[in-house]
Amino acid sequence: MSHGKFPRVSNEDIILLRNEILVLSPRVKRLVRGKGFSRKEIEALGLSFPLVKKLGLPVDERRKSMHEINIDLLRRILEKYGITLPSAKPPISEIAEEAAGVTRRALGDVITKIAEKLVEFMDTAKRREIRKITEVFADAVKEHAPELLNKLDDKTIESIINTLLEDLSRAGLCSVTQKYFTKGEWDASVAREKILDNLRKRLLVMG
Repeated sequence: MSHGKFPRVSNEDIILLRNEILVLSPRVKRLVRGKGFSRKEIEALGLSFPLVKKLGLPVDERRKSMHEINIDLLRRILEKYGITLPSAKPPISEIAEEAAGVTRRALGDVITKIAEKLVEFMDTAKRREIRKITEVFADAVKEHAPELLNKLDDKTIESIINTLLEDLSRAGLCSVTQKYFTKGEWDASVAREKILDNLRKRLLVMG
């Protein structure tokens, strides 16, 4: 289907999208649920704002920021409905575009190393103190991405760890109390993917 035709996105998918669009809150300094795609995120795929509104997708006309995770989300939903993206990219310097890509890939590699440190620590014992998991995360960031340390205060680090542990708990991989993480139906490979997903959402926008 060419992008000249306008299928309406289902209500079920719109509800899912509203739960997955993320923005960086200036108040709490972490990713929170967003109202819709920004103009920059839409134009990053060579699309127009009116077209995306016509598809029924949620948009936020006031937001100026752009996040890679939202662009990927928009790309996936368009592909699901068979909407062909324009071949031409938005007017952006090829040098700047290449540099941004290298930066994202480098940070992605760093996030993978941090996730592996966490999984390795969790994997070696049935029970761990959440305080120790937080320390392992902070040490891994210090080792592999020291430039992020000035963007990660104690509350942000605590929020990141609590969020990923909650995600692991919902998947049945562990149980979590205020002080302890205890393995449940533990699968290190599944845990790694979930931790990676959480860290990408929180750290990529800080690069």
